[in-house]
Amino acid sequence: MELCADLKIRLDIASLESYFQPVFNLRTGTVIGVEALLRPRKTTGEHLAPAIVFQEAAMNGCLLDLEREARTVALKTFSAELPDRELMLFLNFSSALLDAGALDPEHILSTVRHFGLAVRNVAVETVESGVRSLDELSQFSRSIRRAGFMISLDNFGTEHSSLERVALVRPDIIKIDRSIIDGIHESPRKRSVLRSIAYLSQTIGALCLAQGLERYEDLEVCAEEGIDLAQGFLLGRPGPTLDAALRRKETTADAHFDVLEQALRDRLRMRSDAFAAIQATVDGLVTGLTDFTARELEAELRRRVADVPLVDAAYILSPDGTQITPTVMTRTRTRPERHPVFHPLPVGTNHRLKDYAYGPGALDHNRFITGPYLSLNSGSVCRTISRKFSTKDGQELILCVDIPEEADQ
Repeated sequence: MELCADLKIRLDIASLESYFQPVFNLRTGTVIGVEALLRPRKTTGEHLAPAIVFQEAAMNGCLLDLEREARTVALKTFSAELPDRELMLFLNFSSALLDAGALDPEHILSTVRHFGLAVRNVAVETVESGVRSLDELSQFSRSIRRAGFMISLDNFGTEHSSLERVALVRPDIIKIDRSIIDGIHESPRKRSVLRSIAYLSQTIGALCLAQGLERYEDLEVCAEEGIDLAQGFLLGRPGPTLDAALRRKETTADAHFDVLEQALRDRLRMRSDAFAAIQATVDGLVTGLTDFTARELEAELRRRVADVPLVDAAYILSPDGTQITPTVMTRTRTRPERHPVFHPLPVGTNHRLKDYAYGPGALDHNRFITGPYLSLNSGSVCRTISRKFSTKDGQELILCVDIPEEADQ
């Protein structure tokens, strides 16, 4: 298969080469596969930027020829150098060709088999947001899956990526775009997006891959949030041979994984200590409140909660979920300026549909802890710990304490 001859001459391309970038399992620190990346080499010896070649090929009507030649080079090199173990190969496919219906799953399958590779070890990778035709995307995905390939969605989280397309494609791997990963350790909002994509991946049975990792701090966030796979210059730059890519584990990645393991251990201990401190704070509040009657609770709650550093707000409910004290906000945190919908909830508010209100009774436990949610009291993300207790005059009530989400981070 020959690339457009005039394009090669015009761009001074002597040959097409395939470089391989390792993809790591973040749970084990091992290399599970490599992504094949095209590297056009000029007659002068240096490489030409692949984006330029693809752009020129598209403009000259030979993008399909270029992709087929690049795919052949990648499969030939991979098969010739493949070690005696299971290894995934990630192959990129143009969304423009997919959109035009020019990608032929049978041709892809025959090329893979020609080089003696197992279809199950090849992941077909495309940017679904770049495909305008949902019919073509759906048909291609079904054909690729029937052939036995894995399906990987590249650059997810940008442009027109949508949950509708995820449901349509049913990917095996979702690759999170580098724009989300880069600097994520400094951005709570990016971290929330990452957490949401990770949860989406888990619920649909797909692996989640963080790409574009260049800083250790971002790697640590990805590991903490349960991301399955990762690739990037931090762990290993693309290598000219498969062996060079695999050796990135020893030369580059292992040192980062050693630091990461210790950091995760330290983080777990810190979270455990922080949670123990929060539990002790709530236990102390409950113990103090049991010495008072229901009428005395509001004043005592205000006195005890005012300056507690780990608490956002506290309030007391009746067993049916009705709030019987005002929401007491602490003075220890700067509160964001939010829309008026966020304000301390008043006496009489019915919380009966909230899990912190019905949880202790439903589970027959004295204590319940919610997942993170946006509090109407403060406008901040928090968790609520609710505790059943009895007042001095024998009333059964529920103490609710809002803990800012970062308090146990």
